[in-house]
Amino acid sequence: MILLLSSHLESSTDKIEDWLCYYGHKYLRLNTTSLIPNIVSINLRNSLFYLQDGTTLNPRDFNVVFRRKWYIHDFLRNELNNIDAKTLISLRTENSEIANYFKNCLCHAKWIDDENRADLNKLDQLRLARRSGLTVPETLVTSNKNQLADFLKEHKRIITKPLLAHMSFEKEDALFATYTSVITENFFQNLPEHFYPSLFQEYVEKEFEIRVVFVNDKVFSLAYFSQQEEATSIDYRNPSGMFKFKTEVVTLPSEITSAIKTFMDLAGLSTGSIDLIYRPNGEFVFLEINPCGIFENVSYFGNFNIEEEFAKLLMKHDNTAVPI
Repeated sequence: MILLLSSHLESSTDKIEDWLCYYGHKYLRLNTTSLIPNIVSINLRNSLFYLQDGTTLNPRDFNVVFRRKWYIHDFLRNELNNIDAKTLISLRTENSEIANYFKNCLCHAKWIDDENRADLNKLDQLRLARRSGLTVPETLVTSNKNQLADFLKEHKRIITKPLLAHMSFEKEDALFATYTSVITENFFQNLPEHFYPSLFQEYVEKEFEIRVVFVNDKVFSLAYFSQQEEATSIDYRNPSGMFKFKTEVVTLPSEITSAIKTFMDLAGLSTGSIDLIYRPNGEFVFLEINPCGIFENVSYFGNFNIEEEFAKLLMKHDNTAVPI
């Protein structure tokens, strides 16, 4: 059987679930808020989980686990306003131990994808992409203003981005998020001589961006003409300009598709959303992969039905699983 670990607000999982229903394939979905708060007891002799609704959860029933946006911190989201910070940290730690035990009870199953692989940082991504034959931007990680000055002098225009993933946080009823940003002269001049180690890259001039979704050994590609809008000219994920630009299905050259498949093998990933840039000179440049990235837009605008491919991938592994 297939186990879907997700969030109640995760619409991509909703659509994958629809396809599993369409094919009549057996599955169970557990959202972040529907496991730990509802556990009555755990039988350590046979690793059975007894839930408040009378359900008995047996991890051995599952051959395939699909994990998408199943975050430990969501287990206590409803109680945030009623618990002090230290107690909240303690409870989250306790909850994470229960969640880790539950995941360890599923170690026999095929995970799509393993969370350790899903946290592949930007530096590992660039190293593996280069090994795969993909072109990557010139990159510097530094905490030294003089080194950054030399890098800026060499490349004329540079950007900065987080090392792991884009982050967001709330402050005074406003939402702040990190995006790829150009290092301006004013920003550079105001930097201290030493700062927190940060990632910098050459700015890659683009004809257009490409979001590639890899699933079930297939590649689905959509061009984003994001440079048409100022807000998205540097990073198409900027919500102020999100998808006001033209999109178009694009077929990648066979050597790029082959390199992407090699990259996925080296990274140990079976799914992921990859960002490429197509330069005016015709060169494809690898930027990054988000193993749990958004793919609904590619599926919708490209008319690809990618959610069905995810369902087929899960069913394939479930049907070929060896009973334990």
